[in-house]
Amino acid sequence: MVDKQENLIMKASYIFGGIPWAQPFSGGNKRTAFVCADTLLRLNGFRLAIDDENEKNILENY
Repeated sequence: MVDKQENLIMKASYIFGGIPWAQPFSGGNKRTAFVCADTLLRLNGFRLAIDDENEKNILENY
């Protein structure tokens, strides 16, 4: 189970870092990366925990 979680976290981090770095789209690369990584995690039973109101505002304006 630990290996599966570690692999999943690594994949999500590669998506979250790789899409904005590669800049495949003319706009929305960070938002696309966030949605893709979040979707990968949700499909595997995990959710990103966003507790702070400031974090929510940052992500909404991302």
